[in-house]
Amino acid sequence: MKITNRLIKFFAPIFILVFLLSSCSEKDPEPEIKSNEKQLLSFKLLAAENNGLTGDVTASIDDGTKVVTAELPIGTDVTSLIPTLEISAKATVSPLGKVGQDFSSPVEYTVTAEDGSVFVYTVNLTAKKASDRSIVSFKFYVEDNSGLADSVVATIDEETKTIMATLPLGTDLTSLKPTIVTSERAAVSPASKVAQDFSAKVEYTVTAEDGSEVKYLVDVTKELTEREALIAFYNANPDSKLTWDIKSMDISKWAGVTVEGGTVVGLSFVNDDISALPREIRYLPNLRKLYINNNKLAAVPKEIGELTNLENIIFFGNELTAIPAEIGSLTKLTNLSLGANNLDSIPAEIGNLVNLKELGLGNNKLTFIPAEIGKLVSLEVLQLNGNSLTALPDEIGDLSALARLYIYSNSLVELPAEIGNLSNLSLLNANSNQLTSLPAEISKLSKLYTLDLNKNELSSLPTGFGSLPIITLKLNSNAFTSFPVAIGGLTALRDLDLSYNEIASLPKELGGMSSLETIDLTSNKIASIAPEIGDLANLEVLDLVDNALVTVPKEVGELSKLEKLYLNKNSLETIPDELYDLSNLVLLNLSENALKSVSVEVGGLSDMEYLFLNDNVLTSVPKELGNLAKLKYLAIENNSITTVPKEICEMTLDSFTKDDGAVCE
Repeated sequence: MKITNRLIKFFAPIFILVFLLSSCSEKDPEPEIKSNEKQLLSFKLLAAENNGLTGDVTASIDDGTKVVTAELPIGTDVTSLIPTLEISAKATVSPLGKVGQDFSSPVEYTVTAEDGSVFVYTVNLTAKKASDRSIVSFKFYVEDNSGLADSVVATIDEETKTIMATLPLGTDLTSLKPTIVTSERAAVSPASKVAQDFSAKVEYTVTAEDGSEVKYLVDVTKELTEREALIAFYNANPDSKLTWDIKSMDISKWAGVTVEGGTVVGLSFVNDDISALPREIRYLPNLRKLYINNNKLAAVPKEIGELTNLENIIFFGNELTAIPAEIGSLTKLTNLSLGANNLDSIPAEIGNLVNLKELGLGNNKLTFIPAEIGKLVSLEVLQLNGNSLTALPDEIGDLSALARLYIYSNSLVELPAEIGNLSNLSLLNANSNQLTSLPAEISKLSKLYTLDLNKNELSSLPTGFGSLPIITLKLNSNAFTSFPVAIGGLTALRDLDLSYNEIASLPKELGGMSSLETIDLTSNKIASIAPEIGDLANLEVLDLVDNALVTVPKEVGELSKLEKLYLNKNSLETIPDELYDLSNLVLLNLSENALKSVSVEVGGLSDMEYLFLNDNVLTSVPKELGNLAKLKYLAIENNSITTVPKEICEMTLDSFTKDDGAVCE
């Protein structure tokens, strides 16, 4: 019994626990919570799945309005597109993604959440509409126009939106069918292949897919006779000085017209107030010479490119602002003169003129020269002066035949090294620029005879410069502070201008210029001259005006060929007696110095014609001046002379100037 009670006490708690647990397991389960997420997260059209696309397109999704939009490329077929969709987790969508749809009108996509709630998205896909609206070609085909022997292609000028065609003489212009090709997805009105009356200009309207429009004016004309073309020229210039009798059938009598073999070969109008060159000029196919210089010509028609027999064009001194690219078709041209106009550029096609020998572009408004100029392999003369050039193209060195180059009065700061390749260059005029140095390659110009570098900023010359065959060298108004010794090697030099620099002395290298005939050293700071100046055996003119000389070396007296000696505006108190040995001296200017006396030896200068002794401190002049039988001009004013020898007063002179207080003996 006791055992039984103990068992009951032991198992009783266990039974109670089992009962309680059993009771808990019999309660109702908690309900499952389902997702309400139903967003359309992305809407894409992948190029890999849509043949009409070249790139993927991602649509824009507005979660507020539930509107999906995308603009597709021009030409996309929206009737069969396969979208790729991304939606919320546990949601479904209808229609399904990856399934082709017709989006020519809005399509609704329903996204259903797990809990059964829905969002409806409206998808609007549109293809961008083309804005291109141009006429690509305009033709009159033989098969559509019975009056034509050959098909005719019209010329389209996109800039002015004009279309021009020329049909043969005798063509009926009142009923012609053009074949018109427009840009893709554009329409034209009147329509292609619809007969039109082209006896007057016809307007065509091109409408793009997006509705925008542009209008073209079609001008169809018939070929003209040469006489009719000249009459068109005459009528285009009503204010000109032309006095043609246009009723006359003999055009050879019309001023400025040259006729050979029954055809017009030349037109020449100078100072005739010509203002227009009409497109009818094209009907003078045998024209070889066209001169319209010093007139008022404002434009050149592109039809000039059809005059392929032209050899000479002179449009110098007009009002041209541009030259048409068609000028490049005139491959027979040997001379093209466009100077003194208002050109700010020239077309690259000028490089096609491979027979051109002379090209005049001076005194315009050019800021650059196209590289194609280097293709003018026959060019001998190039005028680029008086423009606004800051540089020359390297290709200028390819002008192997070039003999004369004019680049003065620009804003050049340097010359290209390639200029040294101009093996036939004999003249280079680069004055009035901003050059501070010359390329070493200039020393390669083995035929250079004339070099003008006046009015630059040069202070030195390159090594090797002295090997050049230069005959005339101009270096005035530069920045030389010392005599450029390289010049001393110029044994062929005859004329040298170093005026208006800051040169302080003349070194012995001066004597190396054995051929020198003229040297101008005006307005420097020269205070001393090396005795080697006496080696200049061929010197005829020595100009030392406005320097700082207080003496002149006696070796000047060795210049046996000297004819003109300018020593005025210095500080000379005396001159060496050797100077009076210059038997060929014709002019001697000693004015504006500090001379106190003049040697009686002056009477031995038998060829003297002009003698200037004014503005010194002379108190007398020697009577031997009266021996100068060839003297024409004598100036002795502004001195302290009170009496003049009668031998001088009795001379027959063209001009004799003295102070009023100086009386004749």
